[in-house]
Amino acid sequence: MSARTTGIYVEERMGIGGRALVALGLRADDHSRFGGVVTYRLSPVLNLDRGVRLRGSIGSGFRAPGLSQLLDPAFGNPDLEPERSDGFEAGIDVGLGEGAWRAGATGFATRFEDLIVFDGDALRNVGEARSRGI
Repeated sequence: MSARTTGIYVEERMGIGGRALVALGLRADDHSRFGGVVTYRLSPVLNLDRGVRLRGSIGSGFRAPGLSQLLDPAFGNPDLEPERSDGFEAGIDVGLGEGAWRAGATGFATRFEDLIVFDGDALRNVGEARSRGI
């Protein structure tokens, strides 16, 4: 068995009003076994006074199982489906000591469909999983 993936990625970064930056990325993949999919990421940053920066990101993801995950005789599973995800993060950074240091915090949440996990005997897909934290 073999697999082929062809992909293209474009990204645009735009400054807005001297204080904000927005990056938008799009990726199109064509996988020989799992078909075509388009994913995206939108990431704004807003620079406030006194070294404070607000930032965030929202996007989607796609990951096809590798050939070893599909075919390995010990743990592989030829019925695996690709993982898909969507999520976001938001954070704040604060400059300290005249900009020499920065402190920050980020919160995030991601939802996965068909997450690939090892259950002790073989690999399998989990219908839905979530990851979140600070």
